[in-house]
Amino acid sequence: MTIRLHRSKLSTCTQRVMLVLNGLDLPYNLIDVDIGQGEHEGFVHDIHPFGKLPAVEDGTLHVFESRAICKYLVAFSDSVLLSPVDSRELAALEQAALVEHSYFNTSFSKLACERIFEQWMMSQLPPTTENFKEVLDHYEKLLASQPYLTKCSRVDMNHLAWLHTLSHLSMEHEISSRGKVAAWYQRMQQRPAWQKVLSGITA
Repeated sequence: MTIRLHRSKLSTCTQRVMLVLNGLDLPYNLIDVDIGQGEHEGFVHDIHPFGKLPAVEDGTLHVFESRAICKYLVAFSDSVLLSPVDSRELAALEQAALVEHSYFNTSFSKLACERIFEQWMMSQLPPTTENFKEVLDHYEKLLASQPYLTKCSRVDMNHLAWLHTLSHLSMEHEISSRGKVAAWYQRMQQRPAWQKVLSGITA
């Protein structure tokens, strides 16, 4: 049965799920939900108890929260490429996943909110910016000895949707000034799965 992905077209969380779906070559149908127009009332009742996007339906199974969806998709596909094969790889994967979620995503989402959506919060930018730089410095060291954070797993993919917005923050230099991070980002951008996501955004 084809997976149904309920989405908001420009949502970075939706893009995260689409990237994994494309990377795994899983068939799926897109269902646009305009929460701003009140289309989420039935959606909240049937699919997502908190009325957030994205969410997926796979037969009778409903899964929400983008990272939980991605983990389900990887397990569902039984992908050797994206799943750890031993305890060491599992430890590295989960560690990288927590860094992405707790440090990268936390700092970047604040930056996006402050610089794009809430210009009046500029007074809070310095600590947030420094937190983001610390994460990139950590990645620069890590990527000096390996091409991906965790063998090009879902953790690496989770970064793409946010990094794609760097141009809106006038912060592209934070990537370009770190050679290993820049090369990693370039490799990730070239993945066909991400190109499919981009084509869906601009369509």
